[in-house]
Amino acid sequence: SSEVIPGPIVKRVLETGKAVYLVNLNIYPGRVEFTYLPENTQGVICQPMGQEGVLILAANAPRSYTQQDERWIEGLADKLGHTLAGL
Repeated sequence: SSEVIPGPIVKRVLETGKAVYLVNLNIYPGRVEFTYLPENTQGVICQPMGQEGVLILAANAPRSYTQQDERWIEGLADKLGHTLAGL
């Protein structure tokens, strides 16, 4: 099935409205909730997107996102959240 079921990390992002950046997925036990991502995924950002969504970005190398990337992702998620809320 291609359905994405939110695990504890995504649920925490939805509840708190704060992003979670897993810099090296190999060292986090929570990685098992991201079965829908490619097998070689090394890093993940879970960014809140509006009130009911989470933007999930995967990287193929650990620690691949810079602070500038994180700010850009936050801005993109805010814009997408506002746009989707208006539909």
